[in-house]
Amino acid sequence: MLINDYIRLIIRSYKHRCSSEKFEINYMLAHLSAGDISIDIGGYKGVYAHWMSGAVGASGKVYCFEPQPVQAEYLKHFGGQRCLSTHTTFSMRLGGVSGFLPTLQK
Repeated sequence: MLINDYIRLIIRSYKHRCSSEKFEINYMLAHLSAGDISIDIGGYKGVYAHWMSGAVGASGKVYCFEPQPVQAEYLKHFGGQRCLSTHTTFSMRLGGVSGFLPTLQK
């Protein structure tokens, strides 16, 4: 991962934790412990996965599900990095209906 991508992830993660999603992230972190398994449905840019990964530690696991192929690849690149080393990304959509739905990209 390029250093700029890593810096962008850290800045984005702190921005969301300190302002726009402060309560949601703090609630999530209060309920995660080292060794836990957590699921990020709709991982997008990895903000929640970043905080989950830190909370569950090296003995835990974070599973990210991201339906947009481009975003899933973005998350997979972080998989081998220290910031998200406990996560596994699946490029798939989760829902109550079997089958395939194309993802619209702009």
